[in-house]
Amino acid sequence: MKDTMHRPLRPAGTGTRCDNALSVGLGPRCRTDLAQLPPTPAPDEVLEQQARAQQSGTGQVMVLGQPAAVASSRDTVRNLAVLLLHINTASLDPPARFELHEQEGGTRRWGLHPPRDPITRAAVFAVADRILTAQSLDDAAARFMPWFDAIPPAWEGRVSWAADHTHADPTLTRILLAASTPRQRLSHRLPRETGLRLRSAWIPQRLPAQLSPLVDGCGLSAASARGFASLCLAKAQTGTGSWAEAATLLELPGPVGVDLARTASAHLTIGTDAWIRRLQQVGRQLAIEKVGYRARERVVRGLGQAGLDELLHALQALRPGTRAGSRDLIWHWVWDHWAAGHPSTSRSGVHETSRGRARYVQFRDSLQSGHREAMMIAISRFMA
Repeated sequence: MKDTMHRPLRPAGTGTRCDNALSVGLGPRCRTDLAQLPPTPAPDEVLEQQARAQQSGTGQVMVLGQPAAVASSRDTVRNLAVLLLHINTASLDPPARFELHEQEGGTRRWGLHPPRDPITRAAVFAVADRILTAQSLDDAAARFMPWFDAIPPAWEGRVSWAADHTHADPTLTRILLAASTPRQRLSHRLPRETGLRLRSAWIPQRLPAQLSPLVDGCGLSAASARGFASLCLAKAQTGTGSWAEAATLLELPGPVGVDLARTASAHLTIGTDAWIRRLQQVGRQLAIEKVGYRARERVVRGLGQAGLDELLHALQALRPGTRAGSRDLIWHWVWDHWAAGHPSTSRSGVHETSRGRARYVQFRDSLQSGHREAMMIAISRFMA
């Protein structure tokens, strides 16, 4: 930082001219009048980060809402800044672009050779400081998530890529693992979502039609979304290890649960977090209603000829054109709309052929609200 070995950086004095050396030795000096330069203050986040660094002294600072030693927190800030610079270099679309000199890119180890530009260094330290000063680990992971998503695909995974490009101290490792959690498979996330815990009897084999709007717009058909939502709620219950076990909890065949999960997971167009938020809404509604769906399923399965005749007569009282041969359609409608049962467990056989499915759709769409209410009242008498 000196022009020669024996002279100061600039001549002493109170002038406003720069006078820094422009070359080695006794060469010309800069004639720029510093007083005429427009001031460009540093961004607020940079000033805040520098103020915190200066105020920390030798005591403790707050990292992720918890007190931490100054030395370890500075190491974490530096390690995170190193990782951000690596992501900036490797990613095609990082959340923030740090301008680096061409010779500073490539495989240079940022931990040993930080960028020379003080503006770039201040900017990356400010981003790292903002992440670490979050009030909780979840908040820090949310702030780091855009950077985590910008990590280029790697066969070893994003967390391992990050660990290979910086020193992953314990605090930084926690942030990396928390940021990777939303990307974990849905089947791994569900058992840890305590907000989805319900009594298994309150979970239908397929969500009732009135709850369908809560899971619409996810890339699945209405029927598949209703069935997959119920299966996910079953998967979230304690002691349920696989999709087949989740199906068994709902008294569905195990292969039905596996096939439904495989199909739905392949076509789900919303993220895991968004889907879990919808499941939480559904779970809250089911907890309010407290309907015993296993009991309803047993009632419908136990309907004999007399029970079906009673439902038929209740419908014919309001809909005289109903044929006696519609008993299988009535049974299936009650199974679908009152017991919220899955078509695969329907004993009516309506869904086994395309002709049967067409008959049922025509019958279902022809029912008016009064017809549906009459059958609901008639079937409810069997619960007594």
